[in-house]
Amino acid sequence: MGIPTYQVGAFLRDPARRPDWAQLTRLAGDRAAIRFEALRRAISGIDGLVEELCYDGPDRGWVPRYRVGAIVLASVRISPGALEAAIELDGALRERVLESPRIAGSIKQAILAAPVAGGAIQLRLRLSSLAQVRALARVMLEKSKAA
Repeated sequence: MGIPTYQVGAFLRDPARRPDWAQLTRLAGDRAAIRFEALRRAISGIDGLVEELCYDGPDRGWVPRYRVGAIVLASVRISPGALEAAIELDGALRERVLESPRIAGSIKQAILAAPVAGGAIQLRLRLSSLAQVRALARVMLEKSKAA
C-alpha cells in the first residue's frame, strides 16, 4: 500500500523517521524512480563515492546525498513524480564545467543563470529526463575530480 498524498510531506520531513531506500524509490513513482536509478548507476564509478541519507532540514527533509571524503558532490530531493538535484559549484569548478564540451547546454544555461554568492553558486536542477540525469552525473564527476 502506498503512502497517501497528504502524508508525503510529513513522512519525508520528520527528522525522527529516517526512510529506507525502498520507501524513497516507491515515493518517486515509476518514471522518477527510473531516473533516480539511472543517476545512481551513472555515478557509481566515481572513486570513493559515498551514498547516504541525510536530513536536510524541514524544507527538503530526507535526501540522498553523494560525497567523496568531506566534499559533498550533490543531494537529490525525491518527491512524487519528481527529482531535484542541489549542487554547489565554486568559481573554478563553475568555469571548468562551463568550458567542458561534455556538459549539456541546458545545464550550462542554468549555471549561468544562478546567482553567484561568495564566488560559488547553489544550483538546483529539476531532473525531468534521462539526458538531464546524465548531464548532472558529468558535473558530479567533474566535482569529484576536484576533491
